[in-house]
Formats: sequence, structure tokens, C-alpha cells
Amino acid sequence: MDPYTLHIPSWYPSDTHELNGIFVRKHAEAVSSFRKVVVMYVTGSDRAYSTETVVNENMTEFTLYYKESTSRALNQIKYIRAQMDAFHYVLSRFGYPDLIHLHVVFPAGMFVWLLLLFRRIPLVVTEHWTGYTDEDGRYQKLPAIARYISESLLHKARKISVVSEYFKQVMISKGLVQRDKLVTVYNTLNVPATAYHYTEDKRLKALYVGNILELQKNISALIGAAEIILRSYPDFQLTLVGGGNDLEHFKAVCRQKELLDRTIFFRGFVANAGLVPIYEEHGFFVLTSHFETFNIAAAEAMMSGLPVVSTRCGGPSEFVNEKTGIWVDGDSAEAVAAAMLEMIRRRDEFDSSQIAAGAQAKFSYATIQSQLRELYA
Repeated sequence: MDPYTLHIPSWYPSDTHELNGIFVRKHAEAVSSFRKVVVMYVTGSDRAYSTETVVNENMTEFTLYYKESTSRALNQIKYIRAQMDAFHYVLSRFGYPDLIHLHVVFPAGMFVWLLLLFRRIPLVVTEHWTGYTDEDGRYQKLPAIARYISESLLHKARKISVVSEYFKQVMISKGLVQRDKLVTVYNTLNVPATAYHYTEDKRLKALYVGNILELQKNISALIGAAEIILRSYPDFQLTLVGGGNDLEHFKAVCRQKELLDRTIFFRGFVANAGLVPIYEEHGFFVLTSHFETFNIAAAEAMMSGLPVVSTRCGGPSEFVNEKTGIWVDGDSAEAVAAAMLEMIRRRDEFDSSQIAAGAQAKFSYATIQSQLRELYA
């Protein structure tokens, strides 16, 4: 059997969550341009079944769904058992991998840790999880055994890639990873097929793309900022694309304020391929997060030519600067509104073609493919 890399992700697109970890799939596809790849993903569902998809001649995805129960503890046991069953199936089809690439240590790393107790297979880790940051703090709240397994895997890994220089410094500052093991491999982004054209009518049209979640994304400040901007620009419009646990709450808030479908528009979930025309409709992108390891939507907006208004939330410091956007000094509605008003006044100063060219050079498929080749080498 041919040698191959086994990608084991904690997050991955599936029948139950189409966008979950779509950036992991893009990394795996980039690797498949120079190595054989098998992706093994396990997730819960309302029934037990499996799917196998041949993505290209060098990449196969195998997803195993286990039937979830109402017991969290039982689901954890089912998850590990399903990982074992999936691995035995992969072995029967492809033999043992010559390399394991683990994407996001927890929870998939529990199985990888058990496997490596009995079988010596080189390990590479890619980490995306914001839980390691001080602002998020979820890593420190994990059970002691989960932290032990995570740190053990980070120690065993030959190399560890992260999605931004900012996140690299987070991992180093926590003492979780040796500096010489860490490399930065950016997320692979969608390159628009056509060039963005800015027109004056787009100046008052702001766009947000991402999960509608208050804890991380600070959506209340974004909506509050829109209210403030209306005082100066009654024709201002804000579009929010994405789903999430707080979507209906914020729709209700906007309805109560008489903003819904007049000033603020919720587009819901939009497939990745459908975002490019939405970027084309707007004048600039807004990000109000408290913390981000990267933020794909903001970078893709720039690839389409949009300047970005962003809070100082971590990952976007890699690509937002005075030529590509405006920083928010704080994370309140007033601070966000001030930066957005500045963007509205100065929008003509931002060259969309230069913004797009710079982002495409930094995040193109060829660039990320080269970074992944170096990681594997």
C-alpha cells in the first residue's frame, strides 16, 4: 500500500455542520497536492452511519457518525470507541500511515494519545483553538487529564503549526511548546474570480461575516455602533452573515429597535462559495471580536478588496494596517462607531486593488502549499 498522511481533525465539515473546520479541509487539500492524504473524522449525530468521499486522486475523507445520547460522559466514551472503529477501517483500506497530522488537539487528541502509546508514528499538530488565549481561558478550565494529554501530544509532535504569528506567541508564552517546533501556516482562503469594484454607493454599506456569538464576537457593540452611525448617516446599512446561538436574540433586539431589515440585515448561513458576491456588494468589513487566532472572513474580505475595521483582537494584527484598514481603540459600541465613521469618511483613500493584491500574495493557495511543504519537510 502507498504511504500516506492520516489527518485526524477535531473539527471538520460534515452532514451535521457544513462549515465546521472548513479551513482544515483546505489544508488537507493543499497537502494532497504533494502527498497522499486520508482524513478520518468522527462526530456525533442522531444516528450511527459512515460516509467515504474521494475528494481527488490523492485525498479520501472517511467520516464516522456515532449516535449521541443525553449523557455527556457516555458520549465521550462513544467518541473514543468510534475513533477506534474508524481507525481500524482506515487500516483495512490503506494500511498504517507514515505520518499523523492532528488538527486541534482537543478532543481528537485523546485517541491519538492512546494510539501513540502502542504505535510509534511521527506526529504533526496544527492548532487553531482560541481557548489557549487569556481572553478566552477555556484551556485552563479543561479537566487535568485533558490538559495532561494535550501537553503530552504537543511534546511528542515533531512540528506544530499555528495560523498566525500572534498565536505562536500565545503558545510560547504559555510554556506549551518549544519555540523551535513552532511554524506559522496561514489558512487557505478563497481567491475571487473577478476583481472588486468600489463605487460611492457602497461607502455606507458595512459587512460582518462570522458566528453570531456575543461572548467572542461582541455583536452587541456592532449593533450599538450601527445605532450611533445612523445619527450622522440615516442611509447607513449593516449586513451580518452567519449563524450561531445568539442569532435569534440579536434579531429580536434589532426588531425591538426598529432596525431589522431597515438598517441591519441578517443573511443567515451562506456557503463559502457564495460569499464573494456579498463582499462585492459592500464598502468595508467590520470585526468587533474580543479575541481571534486569525479570522478567515476578514482576510477573505481583503482578498476581495474590502478594507477592514477591526478591534485589536489578536490574529488580524497579521494583515490589518494603515493601508488596509482602521483599528478600533477599545471594544465598546462608541469605539467601534468612531472607527466605522472614520472609515466612511476616508473610504476613498483605501485602494481596493492594492488591498486585494497584498492579501492574495499572503494567503494564496500557492503560498500556503509552500508553507505546508516546508512543515512536512
